[in-house]
Amino acid sequence: MPLSIRTNMASLSAVSSLTKTQSSLSKSIGRISTGLKHAGFADGASEMAFGQKLESDKTSLKAAMSNTSQGISLLSVGEDALNQVYSALTKMREIAVSSSNGAASSSDRATYASEFNALRTEVSRILNTTTFNGISVLHAAASSSLVLQVGVDAANILTLTRSTFSTSLAAGGLSIAGSGAGHVSVNNASAALAAITGLDTALGTVNNKRAGLGVAQTKLENVLSYAQAQHEAYSTAISSILDVDYAEETANMTRFQIMQQAGVAALGQARSIPQSILSLLG
Repeated sequence: MPLSIRTNMASLSAVSSLTKTQSSLSKSIGRISTGLKHAGFADGASEMAFGQKLESDKTSLKAAMSNTSQGISLLSVGEDALNQVYSALTKMREIAVSSSNGAASSSDRATYASEFNALRTEVSRILNTTTFNGISVLHAAASSSLVLQVGVDAANILTLTRSTFSTSLAAGGLSIAGSGAGHVSVNNASAALAAITGLDTALGTVNNKRAGLGVAQTKLENVLSYAQAQHEAYSTAISSILDVDYAEETANMTRFQIMQQAGVAALGQARSIPQSILSLLG
């Protein structure tokens, strides 16, 4: 390369190399400060796009997991309520057995009837007023369903048929209403005997509803368990795509710092080259 005063090629080359090194050092420091492998889409468009898509899915999956947890909570409320109903029906059956005894007086049966009717009212109250987040849990139309969004995609839903765990006092439900066709009472011995049979049927119905709740809860718990594993897989994939490797990046930063210092020193040497031409003119 010829000696020239007008154009210092060595200096220009040193400046170009130093600029590239400075840019690389800045990016390395940025990665270390943010914890991200890429400073922006220009630094890795495809990986950034894929990583952010996974981030979006991961965020949506957390919402779906919350939906599933709320569904489990709703069913747990229903289970607790049905447990109370079962206890009340068991007590009603006990009263019916006592009232069916021929040795019971009319005064005894009046007392039995009062407690029996109070328990029936309580059962009705539990069935009609048990709610979760304003949603009736145990009293709903037989054809209705509970649709839960349990995944990221729109099609990833779980439908629970309400009739598997919803019921009422009326015929078609527990059939222990206090009036109308098929009503039960303990006002006399024969009515009390019929009430025993009716209450056995009601207790069987409640057990079936509790089993339906158990099956639905198991489904949701399985869905939640799978979603938790999927969430962990998303986190691992996102980390491998977007997170910086600090050991590697720290080594890169150190290398670029040394290259920067060497570049500055080389630039200083390159700037002194034109001065050597003066010795030729002396």
